[in-house]
Amino acid sequence: MACIPLKKVCPDHSRWRVNVRAVRFFERSTNEQPPKLSRFEFIMLDSENTAMEAVVPPKWIDEQRKKLSEDGVYTIQYFEVCNARAIYRPVDDPYMARFTKHTRIEQLSTVPPDFPLYACSITPFHVLRARVGVKEQMSDAMGLFTKCSRMTKQATKNGIQSLINVHITDGRDNAVLALWGSHAEKFDAQPLMEMSKSVPVVLLFVGVTSSTFDGRLTLQCSTTGTWYVNPALPETTLLQQSFGTAIGQPYWVGEQQGSRPQDTTVADLSGIDNPHEVEGNRYRVIAKIKELVPNEQWSYLACIKCKRTTRPNGDTYKFFDPECTGTSAIPRYKIAFLATDPEVDSDAEEKTIEIICFGAVADGMIGLPADSLMSLASNVQGYIPEQIKRLYGGKYDFNLSVPRGAVRRGRTSFRVDSLTRIIEVEKHALPEAETSIVVPSNVEGGKLPGASVDNAQADTPDANASTPPKDALDTAALHLIATPVVRKEKHPISEPGLGEDLEDTDCETSMPSVKKPRAARKLSMAVSEEDE
Repeated sequence: MACIPLKKVCPDHSRWRVNVRAVRFFERSTNEQPPKLSRFEFIMLDSENTAMEAVVPPKWIDEQRKKLSEDGVYTIQYFEVCNARAIYRPVDDPYMARFTKHTRIEQLSTVPPDFPLYACSITPFHVLRARVGVKEQMSDAMGLFTKCSRMTKQATKNGIQSLINVHITDGRDNAVLALWGSHAEKFDAQPLMEMSKSVPVVLLFVGVTSSTFDGRLTLQCSTTGTWYVNPALPETTLLQQSFGTAIGQPYWVGEQQGSRPQDTTVADLSGIDNPHEVEGNRYRVIAKIKELVPNEQWSYLACIKCKRTTRPNGDTYKFFDPECTGTSAIPRYKIAFLATDPEVDSDAEEKTIEIICFGAVADGMIGLPADSLMSLASNVQGYIPEQIKRLYGGKYDFNLSVPRGAVRRGRTSFRVDSLTRIIEVEKHALPEAETSIVVPSNVEGGKLPGASVDNAQADTPDANASTPPKDALDTAALHLIATPVVRKEKHPISEPGLGEDLEDTDCETSMPSVKKPRAARKLSMAVSEEDE
């Protein structure tokens, strides 16, 4: 049987025979020891540059995986053809191949020199903007490498993950691409910066999704995505020739890898009156929460896509980012606390700083997502729920930063990136034997029934668009060891998104006094003068 082009392959039968290059391997293993390969899929690319996703079912992985090497060219015969996945398709093909026990795989000894190398369909930046919120198919993006952030740790629904932001440009627009987890750990920017001294570095990212943040194009590399450096494509040559040396050398943004936040005190931070001078700095401080900042609301109505402030507008919402295609909104935390040094001499003046908790950080402190707390809260102007009030007086080890948006405010404020709750246990209140108290995360407010320690909080981190809907930290239990020591409970929660160089605290809120639309009857937020 002669080999058939992939564009003619359909579900009519399963006797197809194709010549393809096997690219873009994706593997996932179990947590067993030793690990066992539980998922294997890749892209088949033929001589006509047509691509189709191929999946090997788990029960045939051991038999079929060893026959394939990434970038090899093979003759493959006998496979099922079924409909492509409904969402996040890696390539633009209505069908996908499913291997069976009887699938034959034979490597070609002679490969034509013009056989395509990359399974991609490069999408212009303006089209990527139009695809914001589109879930049916992932995109492929190419741009000149301009800068890269240092690796940071961020909270996601799958726990704490590494994050790197890679900046690229097509000459007319810029994009920031987020690499998470293993992708972030594999991306080595330093050799690329050295390479750029002799030739412009063009990056091709395949398998990305689009969004916008504060009007900027932002991309997320999916778990099945990958990237290529200066791929042998005509588009690469065009980009390099159009820029030459005019773009300058790529550079690092953010702090040095491995650098630690500066240890300081509230008294020292309170003396900072110009946020421009400390923009991007990170600090570690032991502080006590005093109260909410006066006349500041603890939540705002946010677009579910760009997370920027919105407000009811008839039966829909009015969005302030013209590039955003969002159609709905949810409450989101933005809690501004006043914090003080935990121990101050009685005759000394009390110094305070303003710290702001967003999304996942606030979720972890409160123990409830913002929409749940809104449904319990009163609509009275200035009402502060008990779930927030009981944090007053709590002692924390804070990691703080000064994001870009802080310079837009009239006063210096610090964003909480992560925190550790410090719980002091009284000696006389403890039994002689060591006792372990486990509080499941579904205990309301995280309170310990019958315990002498108040304000224990369960972890409930915020969402990440590329991960499952159930928070991986939701089920974590809070452990307190009832011994006469100072116990720290770690809440390594930070605001998810595209990283510290993109975070923005400029999402002011106020309570509405107008009739709310049906979609927002339970939401008590609008925008403030800055957004007006």
